[in-house]
Amino acid sequence: MYPAVTNDAEMFELFKAAIGEENLEIIKPMTISEDFSYFQRRVPGLFFMLGSRNVAMGYINPLHSNKFNFNEDILLTGIQIFENIRKQFE
Repeated sequence: MYPAVTNDAEMFELFKAAIGEENLEIIKPMTISEDFSYFQRRVPGLFFMLGSRNVAMGYINPLHSNKFNFNEDILLTGIQIFENIRKQFE
């Protein structure tokens, strides 16, 4: 009985500015259980998917699969997103 994950509108605007709207893909709402929603009961939050799927490299399995794999370079993209958000507060 997890509560819904609801992204904070202001944080979403910061996120859009950090990644560039051309790099944003809005996905349909999903019915998954996510304990992140409990954090959002206390503080505003933003849940996003970094996007590790890469068909050309054969990285097509879902996160909780025993066959999941990903190109570790995507982690650098994640770090850069958070750095871009941080810079908006300078």
